[in-house]
Amino acid sequence: MIGAITLINMAGHFAIEALVLLAAAAASPAIAGAQGLVRASPARSQLCRQPAGYTAPVLAAVRSYVTGPDPKTARLRAGLLQDSSESVYVVTDETICRRGAVAIALEKGRSDTINVYPVLTIKAGRLRYVLDDGNTLGGEFEGRLVADTSFHILGAIAN
Repeated sequence: MIGAITLINMAGHFAIEALVLLAAAAASPAIAGAQGLVRASPARSQLCRQPAGYTAPVLAAVRSYVTGPDPKTARLRAGLLQDSSESVYVVTDETICRRGAVAIALEKGRSDTINVYPVLTIKAGRLRYVLDDGNTLGGEFEGRLVADTSFHILGAIAN
């Protein structure tokens, strides 16, 4: 509305036309884009991070932790539970990725849970997720957080 008032003050006799154009722009992104008043961009989220050349090896590692029969593997230390190979997959649902991104933000002490960073989210069996924001370190290694289905952080895996 302040923009409309400023436009009216600056445009003078075009005040009514500008107001009509602004109202039309608000009602229709196509009209707004054609007039150059508002950039119509879809409000789609891209919180499911899947970097090329990175996702497949991480998925393979998580799958080996979840399906491995050895009780001394990292799955016990990080809270992963043994499950089938088919139950380990990359998540593409933006709602689930957002929950993972918020969980990482809170774990890192960030109070902003609206503007979160994309996260590689892997369903690691029926009851766990592995979350990787690409910016978590476990010493000199890259770290991935393990969460339950309520997105409470249970542990971490460093590779």
